[in-house]
Amino acid sequence: MLVGLGIRDPIHGFICREPHEQEIVDCPTFQRLRRLKQLALANLVYPGANHTRFDHSLGEFHIAGRMAENLGLCAAETRLIRLAVLLHDIGHAPFSHVSEPILKRHSGDKIKLQPKQQVHELTSAQIILEDPELAGLILDSDRKKIVQLLTGDYGYRLFKEHRRDLAGLEEKHTLFGGGIETVAFENRGIRKRSALAHTMAAAGTAAAAVRTARKSVAVALRAVI
Repeated sequence: MLVGLGIRDPIHGFICREPHEQEIVDCPTFQRLRRLKQLALANLVYPGANHTRFDHSLGEFHIAGRMAENLGLCAAETRLIRLAVLLHDIGHAPFSHVSEPILKRHSGDKIKLQPKQQVHELTSAQIILEDPELAGLILDSDRKKIVQLLTGDYGYRLFKEHRRDLAGLEEKHTLFGGGIETVAFENRGIRKRSALAHTMAAAGTAAAAVRTARKSVAVALRAVI
């Protein structure tokens, strides 16, 4: 159980971070994500859609830690997974995915993307490997493994090594088959939902509550008008 620094998240509650993780969060390279909206221009239509890549990265970081813990990964592997997810969007440009076509158009022949690969993924890997601030906080060997986790090159082997610890479980989805995905298993017909599945269920409940609140507000406004 983490006993490090905590930050209050509106969905996940307190998200704990160890001191070395907090140093990464505090560095300017990561703090830049506070200024990048997760939903690009959606806030122009939905004023409440103002959460950022910073918020998103912390939430994903928390979920990944819970998943690693549930899989029984060792402390070193859990640390790498948490850091990989924390930094997975570090290369996003302003307006997030909306700016991807612009970046691709103006990069020309300077970059070579793999099929289905996006520019921000390539940029994220480059920042993780070459940024001097991150280099001072994360070992070179760990930064290489983090990039391999994000691309699936290291994570898939990591998952396969732990499959022997999951006796009696039927594999439904790979954890790192092509990047970081969810895991769901069935054991004797009983579905065991991952931390992300629980989060998605909670988000669905929250969304339903929001819809109900909107209807209530609309009814109240009609009554006043």
